[in-house]
Amino acid sequence: MAFENLIPPKAEKNLVLVLSSGSRSAIDYSSSSKSEIYTITNSGAFLAYIKGLLKQRYTEVYVIVLFSHFKELVPLIRILRSVNVEGAENYKQDFQKKPTAQNTSNSKPTDPDGHSADEECDLPVPFQLFFILDSKILASDPISTKSIALQQYLRFISVKHGASLVVAENTQDIIENPEDLIGLEMAAQPILELDNAAATNGILVNQYIPRAWDSWSKIILIAKSVGFLSPGSMLATTQDIQDFKILYNSYFEQDTSDSIPTDSHSEDENVSANANSSENTVLLHKILERIEGSNINGTSSKSLSSNGISNMPPTPPPTKPETLNELIQRIHPQHSTHFSTTLSSTNTTTTTTI
Repeated sequence: MAFENLIPPKAEKNLVLVLSSGSRSAIDYSSSSKSEIYTITNSGAFLAYIKGLLKQRYTEVYVIVLFSHFKELVPLIRILRSVNVEGAENYKQDFQKKPTAQNTSNSKPTDPDGHSADEECDLPVPFQLFFILDSKILASDPISTKSIALQQYLRFISVKHGASLVVAENTQDIIENPEDLIGLEMAAQPILELDNAAATNGILVNQYIPRAWDSWSKIILIAKSVGFLSPGSMLATTQDIQDFKILYNSYFEQDTSDSIPTDSHSEDENVSANANSSENTVLLHKILERIEGSNINGTSSKSLSSNGISNMPPTPPPTKPETLNELIQRIHPQHSTHFSTTLSSTNTTTTTTI
């Protein structure tokens, strides 16, 4: 029996999927009266399991991604998009019709740079998608080239896929209590406020870009607001946006490969994945080179340089996988008298570590 076949039967609840990076590969499960919550660390090790979860029919599906590397984020989004293309198109239509603070009509207008709403959310993910960025990454120098570029490219990707972007101080609290994020109700906060976080629903929000609020012209404005940026290093013009869109779209036009190039994969696994998707790999490298032309690499609150962003150190290899029987025992208590859970009046929690 394959591991992904161990997914429990669907419940009449929401699915909340929290994806993050870390030094271990793990699936943490909890539930509340409204949601089934799966917190998955090192998602590249569990792609089939994630796709199996997303194919189940839930009342609503929420995917929360804690940003660590663009080299992990971009392939992950493409895999999420592959789950339900029909649903993605319906989500795109909903995105483009959603009113914003500036537009209360039934459709979004053309922005000042001439881009129509059809160019926004043109690569939709058929779920409520959130990107979370730890504000510590920007704290050292929030108006540096690196910090501005990081915000721009995350906002670009959010617009392309219909996601909300949240920069927060207490990202660990979000991971532990993701329903607080789902219930977040606040107006857009496009200005990064590192010294004056808005405490909303238990989240210390430094910046909030809700889905359907952003536009290409607003993203360009970030670069224009800082005068010392070097030419060509940011998304500073309409042509910069167009050129990157062409490159970015080309990656998503290729056949989806169930591979995320993370350090947690073994060398043999990465070589095999690259051999099976060489064109995808080339396109991904071109995207990363364009982004890293702005001196952005993988980021982590644990690996900050003096200017706030530096390379992420290699992730330690995961521990030896447990046997299938051990996994069954951990995930399904009915299959083992040795399985233990933590119970309260409102939720249950179990953890599977590989």
